Amino acid sequence: MTALERSALDQAPWMGGTTCGVWPAARGLVAALVDADGVLALTTALPGDPDERCLWLSRAVAHHGPCFEMVLPSSVARDDSLGRLTLEHGYPVWVAPTRLVLAIARAAWWRPSPRQMAAILARLPQVRPLRSALRRLPPDEPRQLTLRLATRLLLSTRTARRSP
Repeated sequence: MTALERSALDQAPWMGGTTCGVWPAARGLVAALVDADGVLALTTALPGDPDERCLWLSRAVAHHGPCFEMVLPSSVARDDSLGRLTLEHGYPVWVAPTRLVLAIARAAWWRPSPRQMAAILARLPQVRPLRSALRRLPPDEPRQLTLRLATRLLLSTRTARRSP
């Protein structure tokens, strides 16, 4: 991806739907879903198993609308597969600098909980001055299909052939 393509991707507007913020907790990841008005809709602990995460992501999108975006701190985007899984499902992923999120959290609370941190992350794309500090997680180069994506493509072609 060229620098120009990355710049255009980073400047993409916020879609205005449900945003999911994710923050690491003592026992895994915590997610907070916020609607377009900034109202907290759900906070939950995310499953550790990739297949269960895929199911959770599908349910979250089904219950909270098709305009779905995820916001991850840079440490989670780098070390966890959740961002790539979200991209594979076709939803954009914002990456927030961990220092920015910690600075906002310290200004709001002395010791915020992981759920509060996830809610802060979920609201970041809605704040225009802070949106410029976020960057989009770029899609992988299509060198090799993942097993999950290859299975999904295989199943979709089989069902397409069966329908008259």
